[in-house]
Amino acid sequence: MSLIPTSPSSSQSKSQNSKTLILPHKPSPQTLQHLLSQLNRCSSIDHLRRFHAKIIKTQFSRDPFLLTRLAHAYLRSRSLAPAERILTKAVKNPPVFLWNETIKGFARNGYFRESMDLYYTMTGGRGGGGVRPNEFTFTFVLPACAGARSVLDGRKVHDDVVRWNCESNVFVATALVDMYGKCGEIEAARQVFDKMPSKGTATYNAMIAGYVMNGECDEALNIFNQMQRSGTQPDTMTMLSFTCMPGAVV
Repeated sequence: MSLIPTSPSSSQSKSQNSKTLILPHKPSPQTLQHLLSQLNRCSSIDHLRRFHAKIIKTQFSRDPFLLTRLAHAYLRSRSLAPAERILTKAVKNPPVFLWNETIKGFARNGYFRESMDLYYTMTGGRGGGGVRPNEFTFTFVLPACAGARSVLDGRKVHDDVVRWNCESNVFVATALVDMYGKCGEIEAARQVFDKMPSKGTATYNAMIAGYVMNGECDEALNIFNQMQRSGTQPDTMTMLSFTCMPGAVV
């Protein structure tokens, strides 16, 4: 992979040039821009690994902007472990969006425990401190708690939601309703639901699915009726929840 273009000779093939890495002794904005351009052209995980291996041997191995972009590229390729290593060991003071993307990447690929542990690393452990999470952080880590069926972790994240005044965010509150419902804590889910100043289709769906999942079908129907009275339109997910009810007719 050619990171700095060189003058090709007649004996050099394009294949040979694509594996050449020539960097100046001192970094410059132009060189960094060229590296970023080459990173954007990496079309496979193998290309990313070769790019990363060559960067490690250069003066750019600690450049926070380049490493952040590299970690993001790994995440897009669903290569989670290298992204986590960059995040926790290579980048100094990683930006919150990179934490969020890595937490999301683990959760969406089924690595729920790893996603939650990364959240705790981000926030400085269970004792607090560290990087302040935002609304996006909570919408990414709460599904990990739900996927792991870990209400203990879910409640700890909920405490942070309250601490950082994110309770009124409809997406965060919906994620809380979903998490509590999937963890079997349907009363806690309902408490969050009832406190929400505004609710979307996804919020009603989460509450309905939680009741159905916990065998409280009458309450699920009550929430559906409430949904209709509010003028909120049901969607396919709403109907799908009811197909799971005993005796349901599709």
